[in-house]
Amino acid sequence: MQDQNSAEVLRELREVVPDTNLVLLANMPDRNDLTLALDSSADGYLLKTIAPDRLVAGLREVVRGISWVQPELAQQFHEDAFGPSYEGGSLPQKVQALTPRQLDVLRLIAQGLRNAEIANRLRISEQTVKTNIANLLRKLGVTNRVQAARYAIHTRLVEL
Repeated sequence: MQDQNSAEVLRELREVVPDTNLVLLANMPDRNDLTLALDSSADGYLLKTIAPDRLVAGLREVVRGISWVQPELAQQFHEDAFGPSYEGGSLPQKVQALTPRQLDVLRLIAQGLRNAEIANRLRISEQTVKTNIANLLRKLGVTNRVQAARYAIHTRLVEL
């Protein structure tokens, strides 16, 4: 890929094989690469140095149709996230539209938890988690979990 960047390759692959799950394996964490990967509709983003069992777990999530970012990368990117802090200020209208339960689910998504783990943590059914995710995605105007997590990190709704 010396003549093309990751985003170009992802876009071309998405055009050629639109129903394929695409995961970007990065050499080192880079917020710009993550942003490009998400904007290019990658289904996952992780480092090549990830432990094999965690790689398999992440890839399984992607195969199940769940976008996945390596959790510690989300935390690292949060630390240098851009945008205003909403602590003590008014939250964006999109966030105000979320129910307290949807905010709980969003925070857990941003921490990298799967639906079953969220259900267990909140003591609700997995179907209720799925319903909350569908509703919060619609309210935030995003299409997948990774974009929702990115929004939560960007607006500093989560402390990772």
